[in-house]
Amino acid sequence: MKKSWKIVLIAALAVLAAWMLWPRNLGAAFDAEESVAVSAIIFGVTDGRVDNETEEYRLPADSEKGRKIGELLAQHTYHLTFGSLTGRDVIEGATTTLHFNNGKGTLLSLTSGTAELFLNHRVYRLDYWGRDRGTELCEAVLNILREE
Repeated sequence: MKKSWKIVLIAALAVLAAWMLWPRNLGAAFDAEESVAVSAIIFGVTDGRVDNETEEYRLPADSEKGRKIGELLAQHTYHLTFGSLTGRDVIEGATTTLHFNNGKGTLLSLTSGTAELFLNHRVYRLDYWGRDRGTELCEAVLNILREE
């Protein structure tokens, strides 16, 4: 009897881990080809004081920049963390944050300095390895947004 409970518990933990770590496509979760409003908040230190810069972008539906951002997001995955399950709503250590809101009401926040993101008010992990994944993605998105 005791052995069967252990087996059931181990199986339940394996299913939970697989569900949490299963990769979900970021491009499928956020449709960047809809009309998208983007707010970029960039934090820095100048002469010993903290300052920030905000950039606002509006991308119409089916825009070239929206298509490029959608293709970029589709190259990345995200998965659940314990913060996703506990309702954690703070990502610490971000130096740049990109807030997206598309015409479907989907909210996405990407952060640099961390490998976490917000998707519809829930924290997820971006890809699997390395804290620089968020920084690389934010820089690539900003480069697309800043194109003339």
